Amino acid sequence: MAPAVFTIRPLVTKLLNYGPLSADEEQALDQASSSIREIEAGEDIVLEGSSPDHSTLLLSGFAARYNLMRDGKRQITSLHVTGDFVDLHSLLMRPMDYPF
Repeated sequence: MAPAVFTIRPLVTKLLNYGPLSADEEQALDQASSSIREIEAGEDIVLEGSSPDHSTLLLSGFAARYNLMRDGKRQITSLHVTGDFVDLHSLLMRPMDYPF
């Protein structure tokens, strides 16, 4: 089976809404990724109390940041769509104070 081809085209597409990118900038973005991981529905990307050493770009689908309430329900605090960095700020925070 051939390896999956991975690009961060969703980010490039989103950035192009704000202005043009040179071919060199697009190439740099395509080469900036280090890995790809498929997340199942309902699986947390970053856990509360963790200290991630990378950021996650959402290539497809939706993600939600949430707070866990005392009664066990989730309070959604933000939604993310394809092309969003879901945890870019987490690189500056230690440890994470909420899961998503």
